Amino acid sequence: IGAYRSALFHLITHALSKALLFLGAGSVIHLVEKVVGYSPKRSQNMFFMGGLRKYMPITGTTFLTGTLSL
Repeated sequence: IGAYRSALFHLITHALSKALLFLGAGSVIHLVEKVVGYSPKRSQNMFFMGGLRKYMPITGTTFLTGTLSL
């Protein structure tokens, strides 16, 4: 295929998978914010984010896809 095409393919897939992970993180923060209220110290605290795959199965799948694609 060629080194340039392979490098460009890797660059694009890496950027898309990183974007997928950041969008998933924003989705989780948005959900936790509804539960605990608006507070940067509480809505982004990992203690309140346990078991989210049960409540957000699509986001859990996107996290798994983004992680495996990196």
